[in-house]
Amino acid sequence: MTESLVNCIYSLSFPIFSISLGVSASLVGLAQSLPRMIDAFTDPLMGSISDNTRTRFGRRRPYILIGAIGCGLIVPLIFRPNPGWSEHVLFAWLLSLTIVFFLFFTVWSIPWSALGLEMSDDYNDRTSLQVTRMVFATIAQIAISWAYKLCFYFDKNELIGVRSVTLIVGGIMFGGGVLSALFIKEWRKTSNQAKLNLLSAVKMTLRNRPFLLVCCTVLFFAGGVIVVEPMLLYVNIHHVYDGARAPASTIMGISGTVGVITTVLLLPLGGWLSSKVGKRHAAYIALSLIVVGKGSQYFLVTPNHPYLQIISRIIFQPGIMLMWALVPSMIADICDLDELQTGARREAVFSAVYQWIWKLGATLAVALAGTLLTFFGADSIAPGVKLDAGTIQNLRISLAIVPPLFGVLAFLCIWKYPLTAEKIQEIKEQKNAIPN
Repeated sequence: MTESLVNCIYSLSFPIFSISLGVSASLVGLAQSLPRMIDAFTDPLMGSISDNTRTRFGRRRPYILIGAIGCGLIVPLIFRPNPGWSEHVLFAWLLSLTIVFFLFFTVWSIPWSALGLEMSDDYNDRTSLQVTRMVFATIAQIAISWAYKLCFYFDKNELIGVRSVTLIVGGIMFGGGVLSALFIKEWRKTSNQAKLNLLSAVKMTLRNRPFLLVCCTVLFFAGGVIVVEPMLLYVNIHHVYDGARAPASTIMGISGTVGVITTVLLLPLGGWLSSKVGKRHAAYIALSLIVVGKGSQYFLVTPNHPYLQIISRIIFQPGIMLMWALVPSMIADICDLDELQTGARREAVFSAVYQWIWKLGATLAVALAGTLLTFFGADSIAPGVKLDAGTIQNLRISLAIVPPLFGVLAFLCIWKYPLTAEKIQEIKEQKNAIPN
């Protein structure tokens, strides 16, 4: 749940810095994307550090503690700029503090993700574990969906209200991370495992074909969603509610909340389905929900019946969250294959390289989102100024077309994924036959 709240930074950056403060949408997208490029270096480094750490507190928990404290303290600062600053000073503020935040987030998230990968050795239990994790992460989506609306709740001026919202978010990150570090135990014993060279570990990881297929699946399905995500707010403001920001933020909150409730109810069913048909076929179903739900937004995000867009959310939200549960479960299986091939448990490096590839894709998607908003003419729209009909139409078409196109590419990647339940059992038997 705590990790998911990082998305509040994304959900608030465009409405606060672009819509309210007048910073170019392309600059906001750049400020969100550049820090993730730095992750290309820090994520694998953090993965190697965590895998090679040997302390009586474990090789994950000390870093989770340090990273969570840093994240919790930085989040409120990001959204406390001086409104009188120039556009470029505002951009520099957002960029520099976002970089600091994601440095702490790397220290936290890489060991935390690795800890989740190594908590079970069972093929189906891994999915159940990740489904449970995603149920709580989905609940956090309620806060993300209402984050912009809550800014108006705390103050009529959202620039003041956002300070209270992000103070709460930072407090939850701080508290949740500290509790995780103190009370989650590490059971896998690796004290006798030889330390691994960073470059060698990364090279071995990138040669793992099932791992690359999973990463490409994530790049396509999530990238397609991220590219158009900011557009939904613009369409609601300028198309559905004729330029009114407050009711647009309300429908976004209601839609997100209904999607969360639906997802919490259906995710356990997705875990059960995975145990019956396998992770790959469960992924087919999840991707189908995303394609259909996102594609329907062209027809259901309409000023005639604003609440129809909730139907789209009910369809695609469970699919997205089921994919986020299946992916780490698949990576945990891949770690079994890797142990058979290399003789080492390298969950943190796998987690780091996966997050690096995913963040690179997310970086490009966020940058593309800002660029498309600028290209379509939705850049730095002053309060009270309405987008023209052509711009709104381009945003609506992109909203409905881009995710399905990327979803088809994700289908092709997951279709080649080879690790079934039977294959994992075979790998375990081969590992058990090898003398210690």
